[in-house]
Order: sequence, then structure tokens, then C-alpha cells
Amino acid sequence: MTKNERFAIGFVVVAAGAGIAYFATRDRAPAPPPASSFNPVTTSSSAPSASTPRDSKLVASAVDAGVTPQELRNWKTRIDTELCSKAGERLNTLDGRAPTDPKAINTVSLCLQYGNVAWYKCLLEAKDVTEAKSCNVRFLGPAPP
Repeated sequence: MTKNERFAIGFVVVAAGAGIAYFATRDRAPAPPPASSFNPVTTSSSAPSASTPRDSKLVASAVDAGVTPQELRNWKTRIDTELCSKAGERLNTLDGRAPTDPKAINTVSLCLQYGNVAWYKCLLEAKDVTEAKSCNVRFLGPAPP
């Protein structure tokens, strides 16, 4: 094979690669705009207000169920997994057991799945095991939509 033939083959390979790269990127849809309505250029830098009809109905139904709007927001805020073991220790202490007693494992497991700020605050403020269990019933589950 001559030098010119090798050059021609190399040129064809490079051209084919460039063509494939061009056509592979050409058919892509443009990137969607950001979902947030926050625009740092505007003078209003606050987040959108929660005054949509759906949100107000949700807050109204939460208030009817005995949950304050702040508790509803906290219910939707997850906690770190380290706090779940601390919550289990707190529950054991309230029930008169050693902090590392494995009887709180069900609560710790639910915390890992549904643990939220509202439940954790309620558990920390509980004075006895009955109040702690009512916290579990109220907040240790999926948050309302």
C-alpha cells in the first residue's frame, strides 16, 4: 500500500467519524429551559408564592385534620438517616428500656423510609411513650400529596 493510499483511507475514516458525530448531535431536541421561575436578573428574587388553588386546598384539608401548615411543610422535609437511630434511642428511653434495645427497630425502619422533621420534632417534645406513639401515628408515614 502506498503512502497516498494510506492517507486516503485515513481521510475517509476521519470524515466518516465527523459525519457520524454531526448527524448524531443534529437530531437532538434543544435543552429545556430551567423549571424554576427564579431569575437573578429580575428585582423579585423570591420563590413563587404558594397561593395556587391546589396548595390552599391542601393546607385547608391539613388544618381540618389537625395539622398546622408548618407541620405540613415539616412533614414533607426528610431527615438524615443518622437521626433515625437517635429517634430509636429516644423511643427506647421513653419506654424505660436501654437506649440500644432492639425493640425500636420497627420505628427506625419506618424512619428510614418516611422520617421527616415534623415527626422528629414531635418525638423530641414527647413526654412519655404514649405521646411518642401518637407522633408515629400522626407523622411517620407518607406525607399528604
